[in-house]
Amino acid sequence: MSATTTTTSTTGRSAWQLSRDVYAILATLEAAAAALDTDPEDAAAQAAFAAAEVAFVQWSEGDVPGKVEALAIVAGELDAKAQWYRQEAQRAAERKRALAARADKLRGMQLDLVQVYMDVEQTSGVPLTGGRMARMRVTTSKRVEVTDATALGAEYVRTTTTPDKTAIGKALKAGQQVAGAVLVLVDRTKVVIK
Repeated sequence: MSATTTTTSTTGRSAWQLSRDVYAILATLEAAAAALDTDPEDAAAQAAFAAAEVAFVQWSEGDVPGKVEALAIVAGELDAKAQWYRQEAQRAAERKRALAARADKLRGMQLDLVQVYMDVEQTSGVPLTGGRMARMRVTTSKRVEVTDATALGAEYVRTTTTPDKTAIGKALKAGQQVAGAVLVLVDRTKVVIK
């Protein structure tokens, strides 16, 4: 489905027009939910959220095929936006890496220049003081590099326990009891419109 769908519902409104209703209801729900997040005890926010839910239920009545199509249109548009943001995040990450690489290269060039300056100063025996260079110095730092994690003592190792959800799921589906775990129903209903 695309936003250009021209199917007309029994109410005389196209699925696209109905999808605009969905956006309006979603905006109202999101604003009310944000107000509730700020203050869950706010009576006005509770009332606004309840009113938005009622508006959606009332909108949902009648012309089910047209409204299902409208919801599919909105879901498709939101999926497209999410995909665009994922791609934009990848492009931003690539730009970030490129800029960091350039900055590292410039720092290397800077260090080379400072080193040359210090070599000239040491060779000539004459201090080259004055200006900004008088305040420059080369510092080094150290970091830990682990060459063999298995050789480290227990006091130098952090351990974490991560549940094996695949094994737990297989056991629970086979009817076994697993202490500390249960199967829960996940709503992943998908409506396919052709």
